[in-house]
Amino acid sequence: MSLYNKYILLKGGAKTITINDRAFNEIKNGNKTIEGRVLKKFFEDLKVGETITFKNSKSEEITKKISNIIQYNNFSEMLEKEGFEKVLPYEDISSIEDGVSYYTRLYEGTDLEKCKVISIHLI
Repeated sequence: MSLYNKYILLKGGAKTITINDRAFNEIKNGNKTIEGRVLKKFFEDLKVGETITFKNSKSEEITKKISNIIQYNNFSEMLEKEGFEKVLPYEDISSIEDGVSYYTRLYEGTDLEKCKVISIHLI
């Protein structure tokens, strides 16, 4: 399992997601303002106004408030409507196609054509 896909529901409903270091640093620096995810049970329960804690491989943490959650049919649609730069602000991602390829690698073994996805807006 990728580090990107580990998530924990803590006592009291607090949510923690372990993400890769690159995503963590971009959230911390304010460049990544939207987290894109396949819609799985853990994410169905997220609500606007809640906080979510992101944890990297060094166990550093950053907590962000959820300002919006939008559901899409696929990553291509999400990246087009949200702007791939807000979701994947990485030097090697310069188009929607690059972003879709990134998610395809990230969710290897998952049939993304059958999955809904969400954008989680962070403040």
